[in-house]
Amino acid sequence: MAIDVSGKKFITTIHAYQKMMERSILKEDVVICIKDGTIIRTYDDSKPFPAYLVSHVCKNRTIHVTYAINEAEETIVIITAYEPDPLLWDETYTYKVKK
Repeated sequence: MAIDVSGKKFITTIHAYQKMMERSILKEDVVICIKDGTIIRTYDDSKPFPAYLVSHVCKNRTIHVTYAINEAEETIVIITAYEPDPLLWDETYTYKVKK
Protein backbone atom coordinates (compact mmCIF):
# COMPACT_ATOMS: atom_id res chain seq x y z
CA MET A 1 0.00 0.00 0.00
CA ALA A 2 1.54 3.28 -1.08
CA ILE A 3 1.40 6.34 1.12
CA ASP A 4 0.69 9.73 -0.43
CA VAL A 5 3.56 11.90 0.80
CA SER A 6 2.86 14.86 -1.46
CA GLY A 7 2.74 18.08 0.50
CA LYS A 8 3.94 16.41 3.69
CA LYS A 9 7.06 17.48 5.53
CA PHE A 10 9.45 14.82 6.85
CA ILE A 11 10.93 15.08 10.33
CA THR A 12 13.67 12.68 11.42
CA THR A 13 13.96 11.95 15.14
CA ILE A 14 17.41 12.06 16.70
CA HIS A 15 17.20 8.29 17.23
CA ALA A 16 16.33 7.70 13.57
CA TYR A 17 19.10 10.00 12.38
CA GLN A 18 21.69 8.22 14.53
CA LYS A 19 20.55 4.76 13.41
CA MET A 20 20.45 5.80 9.74
CA MET A 21 24.03 7.08 9.99
CA GLU A 22 25.21 3.90 11.79
CA ARG A 23 23.52 1.72 9.17
CA SER A 24 24.38 3.81 6.09
CA ILE A 25 20.72 4.34 5.22
CA LEU A 26 20.03 7.49 3.23
CA LYS A 27 17.03 9.71 3.99
CA GLU A 28 16.03 9.56 0.32
CA ASP A 29 15.84 5.76 0.62
CA VAL A 30 13.71 6.08 3.75
CA VAL A 31 11.31 8.40 1.91
CA ILE A 32 11.08 5.89 -0.96
CA CYS A 33 10.34 3.11 1.56
CA ILE A 34 7.57 5.16 3.15
CA LYS A 35 6.10 6.13 -0.22
CA ASP A 36 6.33 2.75 -1.98
CA GLY A 37 6.76 0.20 0.80
CA THR A 38 4.36 -2.39 2.15
CA ILE A 39 2.87 -1.71 5.57
CA ILE A 40 3.61 -4.83 7.58
CA ARG A 41 2.52 -3.62 11.00
CA THR A 42 0.39 -0.81 12.38
CA TYR A 43 0.69 0.66 15.83
CA ASP A 44 -2.70 2.33 16.28
CA ASP A 45 -2.10 2.92 20.00
CA SER A 46 1.25 4.64 19.42
CA LYS A 47 1.44 8.08 21.01
CA PRO A 48 1.24 10.84 20.10
CA PHE A 49 0.39 9.57 16.58
CA PRO A 50 -0.42 6.19 15.02
CA ALA A 51 2.74 4.57 13.64
CA TYR A 52 3.53 2.14 10.84
CA LEU A 53 6.29 -0.33 9.99
CA VAL A 54 6.97 -0.64 6.26
CA SER A 55 9.24 -2.95 4.30
CA HIS A 56 10.69 -2.16 0.90
CA VAL A 57 13.60 -3.21 -1.29
CA CYS A 58 15.60 -0.12 -2.15
CA LYS A 59 18.85 -0.30 -4.10
CA ASN A 60 19.04 -4.08 -3.67
CA ARG A 61 18.63 -4.04 0.10
CA THR A 62 15.54 -4.55 2.19
CA ILE A 63 14.86 -1.71 4.58
CA HIS A 64 12.29 -1.46 7.36
CA VAL A 65 11.13 1.99 8.39
CA THR A 66 8.94 2.90 11.33
CA TYR A 67 7.19 6.23 11.01
CA ALA A 68 4.20 8.16 12.32
CA ILE A 69 1.88 10.61 10.60
CA ASN A 70 0.82 13.88 12.18
CA GLU A 71 -2.17 14.67 9.97
CA ALA A 72 -2.86 18.03 11.64
CA GLU A 73 0.57 19.37 10.68
CA GLU A 74 0.90 17.29 7.49
CA THR A 75 4.12 15.82 8.86
CA ILE A 76 5.67 12.37 8.66
CA VAL A 77 7.91 11.56 11.63
CA ILE A 78 10.65 9.03 10.86
CA ILE A 79 11.15 6.98 14.04
CA THR A 80 13.77 4.44 12.94
CA ALA A 81 15.15 2.58 9.93
CA TYR A 82 17.09 -0.68 9.71
CA GLU A 83 17.89 -3.73 7.61
CA PRO A 84 15.85 -6.63 9.02
CA ASP A 85 17.78 -9.54 10.51
CA PRO A 86 17.21 -12.65 8.32
CA LEU A 87 17.23 -14.79 11.48
CA LEU A 88 14.23 -12.89 12.85
CA TRP A 89 12.19 -12.45 9.67
CA ASP A 90 10.85 -14.74 6.95
CA GLU A 91 12.37 -14.68 3.45
CA THR A 92 10.07 -11.81 2.42
CA TYR A 93 11.02 -9.77 5.51
CA THR A 94 7.35 -9.10 6.16
CA TYR A 95 6.62 -11.71 8.87
CA LYS A 96 8.59 -12.19 12.06
CA VAL A 97 9.49 -15.81 12.69
CA LYS A 98 9.01 -17.35 16.11
CA LYS A 99 12.15 -17.57 18.19
